Amino acid sequence: MAKFEGLDYLPPISNLYKSHVAQGGDYQKTPALKWVMMGVIGLVVGTLAFLLKQSIERLGEFRLEILDAALEGSDYNLGVGWISWVGVSCVVAACSSLLVVVLMPPASGSGIPEVMGYLNGVALPKVFNVRTLVIKFFSCLCSVGSGLPVGPEGPMIHMGAMVGAGITQGRSKTFGLTLPFLSIFRTNQHHRDFIQGGAAAGVSAAFGAPIGGLLFVMEEVASFWETSLTWMIFLACMCSTFSIDALTSTMKAWVPRAMIDELKDIPFTHFPYFDRSTVSIFSSAYAIRINILIFIPTALIGLLGGVCGTLFTWLNVKCTRLRGAKIMPYPYRRVLEVVTVMLIYGTITFFLPFLFGCRVREDAEQDEIWQELEAHNKGLYCQRDWLGREQWNPMSRLMVSTGDDVVKTLIRRGAADPDGYYLGFAEVIVFFFVYFFGACYSAGTSISSGLVVPMLIIGAAMGRFVGLLWGEMWTHAKIEQDGMKCQAVDWHDPGIFALIGAASFFGGVSRLTVSLTVIMLEISNSLQHIIPMMFSIMIAKWVADFCTHSLYHALLEVKCVPFLDYDSVVPKMECFTVESIMSPELVSLPARPTVGQVLQLLNNHRHGAFPVLSKSGKMIGVVLRHELEALLMNPTQPPTSYTEYIAMEDKYFFKRGAATEIHEGLETDSQTANVELDLRDVVNTSPFTVQTGFTLRFTYSLFRALGLRHLWVVSPGGQVVGVITRKDLLGQNIANKIEGKLPTSYEVADD
Repeated sequence: MAKFEGLDYLPPISNLYKSHVAQGGDYQKTPALKWVMMGVIGLVVGTLAFLLKQSIERLGEFRLEILDAALEGSDYNLGVGWISWVGVSCVVAACSSLLVVVLMPPASGSGIPEVMGYLNGVALPKVFNVRTLVIKFFSCLCSVGSGLPVGPEGPMIHMGAMVGAGITQGRSKTFGLTLPFLSIFRTNQHHRDFIQGGAAAGVSAAFGAPIGGLLFVMEEVASFWETSLTWMIFLACMCSTFSIDALTSTMKAWVPRAMIDELKDIPFTHFPYFDRSTVSIFSSAYAIRINILIFIPTALIGLLGGVCGTLFTWLNVKCTRLRGAKIMPYPYRRVLEVVTVMLIYGTITFFLPFLFGCRVREDAEQDEIWQELEAHNKGLYCQRDWLGREQWNPMSRLMVSTGDDVVKTLIRRGAADPDGYYLGFAEVIVFFFVYFFGACYSAGTSISSGLVVPMLIIGAAMGRFVGLLWGEMWTHAKIEQDGMKCQAVDWHDPGIFALIGAASFFGGVSRLTVSLTVIMLEISNSLQHIIPMMFSIMIAKWVADFCTHSLYHALLEVKCVPFLDYDSVVPKMECFTVESIMSPELVSLPARPTVGQVLQLLNNHRHGAFPVLSKSGKMIGVVLRHELEALLMNPTQPPTSYTEYIAMEDKYFFKRGAATEIHEGLETDSQTANVELDLRDVVNTSPFTVQTGFTLRFTYSLFRALGLRHLWVVSPGGQVVGVITRKDLLGQNIANKIEGKLPTSYEVADD
């Protein structure tokens, strides 16, 4: 935890900044330019998501092509098929892990906990680096394309945040460039606003759900929110969804398709029309109606979603802790773990369908299902029967498919017979356990991957199983709606319960409610099922909240990120004052210290900020550590305007690695060591302070609501006597400091 530093949400108010604002500053152009940048973020994130999704789809097709070629060349020899299937998958998974382990460890995982931690006010090193973005993209491509039970949605959210953090700052160490006109956005507040916009755009592109993306960030990711920011992020989400819809509808998987007979090689099939089926994985064309009895199995699904979500979170956290102790310290073990998991899971996915029988294409009513499912290795798992009828293996559809195809299979309506043509009890329950434990362990290995699609798949399998049980009690009926004859899909169809189960399990793991409901609504177009989905999500959340934290918050604890929730769970905080937890060990500076004094202070102490005291001992402001280091890079020419201050910050940004050498040179220069630094113009003259008798409950609320890095404690006479940081306000630290110290009486001093 010591390696993490806090961040202030509000900008420091120095004399240079006040003069800059008084002279007009950049306030005139800031709002308009911010709107433009939000739109650019949305377009870039949508394009990036399109490239990632299409690349994953093409890689999956490539793996199947290699398998088909190997089988055809060996007269369907299973050994050759297994070697080609597992071998290619292991190589691709190893590439994903090597990229992370060797080049950029911060690119590991989904990145959602890291984004949440940064937006909460914790500086995480290299989380938004350009190289992290590149490695994240290709590692995610390889991990999902390898066939591991992981998804790309979590990394897409992180990549969206990286885009928002990068292109709006206008400077990069990697490319060695700086754009002065974007310097107005180089504050923590603007930086976090754009990161929130990028994360929301990532959710929108991942699901094709612009409103859900906005609500997801508002409900789960962001720690600070402004009403005006809502509309700007709304624009980013709209642009993101527009770009991926337009690109995906125009070109599917980079495969040329016929537009007209004379132009068969042009890769435009749907342009200028949008095809939402390419991005909406839960869409269904079947009419449906609900019965009030649906709430009985829905309640059961909600209960199972909460219990299974709790179990999933608990197992994943246990695996992550064990991995941190036994595997993470050794880079070669991290890569070997990924290859081993891929070897085991790939072997299971290859051979498991052989344990299940093949289904025969019996009549014309099954043509639509057949066209949807026939492409999945029926030549490997099934041959024509003795009557020459075509067959297929439903388990191969679940095991040898991309995540989106598996979801579509599980939520499909109009195929309700548990012992018939589509999916039966055995396939669903076996697949549930295999995928549950596979996804639970795979998440957290040294690859870039997410858990959103796996959570939807696990929940859909759980819901479909409940739907099959419930459907045994009912018969199917043809229905007519508004004079239009529809497919035989009644309210007890298992595809409906699969949709509800996906929402329930997702809610049980993430504890999302409003945003999850809207996302499920946008990707399913099932407005009539909004009440059952809400009902199951709420039950799942209540059950899971009773047992443990959400997965993302639990992972923050595992990573030792000092995350502050909206309210502390420590009881009786009103009975204690800020003196109970403050750090009394302070190191201060005079308003005009010498270079030597500053160097000695920086060398002897690792504090992130130092109070600046007047000659009478009262605090006149606070100066940050990085500001002192920047001033020491040219101590004889301190900034005289806010523009020069920004230039000094940019110079420090690019040459921070050389700052130590510069400081060492100053120590040996006795003449420069005696030069005075005037801190009065750069010091933050408006630090937040509380008096020693301030209640601990309000201290936590003030610190959390204002997004502070330091809260200074002063005596009634104005002398600074202590400081509060976010680490002091963590629940366990508060409990340790106040344990057994509950006052027995309270008095108010009147002197």
